[in-house]
Amino acid sequence: RRLLLWVYKNIALIHFNQKNYSKALEYNYEGLGISNQINDIRGKAMIHIQIAQTMIRLDKQLGALAYFFKGLKFAKEAAAKDLIRDYYNQISDYYTGNGNFKKALEYHKLFKEMNDKIFDETKTQRMLEIKSKYEVEKKDKEIQILKRDTIIEKSRKNFLLILVLVTLVVITILIYFYRTKTKLNEKLDYLSR
Repeated sequence: RRLLLWVYKNIALIHFNQKNYSKALEYNYEGLGISNQINDIRGKAMIHIQIAQTMIRLDKQLGALAYFFKGLKFAKEAAAKDLIRDYYNQISDYYTGNGNFKKALEYHKLFKEMNDKIFDETKTQRMLEIKSKYEVEKKDKEIQILKRDTIIEKSRKNFLLILVLVTLVVITILIYFYRTKTKLNEKLDYLSR
């Protein structure tokens, strides 16, 4: 059902772009019926903006305004900041087109505030992602340094162990030769007497 909603929404958009507004309205109403059946709040908000835009093209100004405000209510219910921003912008454009510049300015200010809020949130999210990535890379570097240090420490210990063993072997050999020489000298002394 949700897929069918998006199919109707996209077909309506195609008809809108081809300036076949009555067909666009027909498909939008089909999509709205489905979004009501499955209770897709965001879908309702998206369909309402398309219906309002189509009604403006069909010169049904009051109907368009009603759909803008109904859709804005759904966008707020869905906490869809991007849609809320788009509604504020569309309502501002609507009022500008109808010569109500005071209302147009009011909704343009709301549009600007929401746009800035979305931008700030996006910027904050990006900064958090960059910070997180930096910290992960920093920890990875620290882990690599610790691994390298561990390998160096093991190598140093192994070298010292080998050095001690070689020294012990050399000392043992020297002691053996010394004793052998001492015994040989004693035998020679004994025989020479």
